[in-house]
Amino acid sequence: MPISSSALEIDSYLRVLVVGPPKLGKTSVSITTSPSPVRVILSERDSALRDAKRRGGKFDFERIRANKPYELMTTYLAQAKEDAKAGLIKTVVIDPLSEFAEKLLAQSEQLNLTSNNEIDGRTAYPHYSRRLLHVLELACTIPAHVIVVSHFVEMGGGELPTQAKKSGDGIVPLIPGKIRLRVGGCFDDILWFDLDKQDPSKRCFYTGPQGSWGPGCRSLSKTNVLPADFTAFIKVIAEGDVPRKSTNGAAKPQPKLIQPQAKPQSIRK
Repeated sequence: MPISSSALEIDSYLRVLVVGPPKLGKTSVSITTSPSPVRVILSERDSALRDAKRRGGKFDFERIRANKPYELMTTYLAQAKEDAKAGLIKTVVIDPLSEFAEKLLAQSEQLNLTSNNEIDGRTAYPHYSRRLLHVLELACTIPAHVIVVSHFVEMGGGELPTQAKKSGDGIVPLIPGKIRLRVGGCFDDILWFDLDKQDPSKRCFYTGPQGSWGPGCRSLSKTNVLPADFTAFIKVIAEGDVPRKSTNGAAKPQPKLIQPQAKPQSIRK
């Protein structure tokens, strides 16, 4: 029997993948500009959180260690879901997906050794891929904003999200295996995080529907540069990217359009 559209619930929470160059503050911005309290599920060193602490971010965190990363992640996500239901947290940050995926693959390889104790990629990679997708699906069931941070890799030739030329598979998370091409589909929005080309002292979100070579932001129909602030991004999504009028009748300022820029150095594995 067909289901009426009235049965669909509108999810007001962010489901965002943030990719960009290393050491620009993706973690700090994700923690300090998101609705708090924030729960961080950390797969790298604690030093990644120091800047957020200095900036007064309200967060707690769990660590993903090399032993049993899948079990730890699913346990922490289940607890985050319960805490979100209880109103104890408003945002979950998974950081970085790149490091977690490496740990997850290593675990899958050990769980799928041959009779000669050799790694069998034919079974290890599908096992790892299923587990990674399950983790992301579980994260997106949490009744809170979910922000997943990752480094990136360029697959094939082409230009950056700020430019028009496209070829190859595009900019994807720096994670092992072909599953990297599917990860973006788990999120409502993909944000490119980088320095503001006009003012390098500031950081920005580059958003737009360009496809494989751009941040696949489904919530906005135009390519924009926005301040690197998740609370502000939530407001932009709520208002849409259509020009609106202010109370005095003047047009409301709109995010600036991206202009072609020089290509920064990417991370390659």
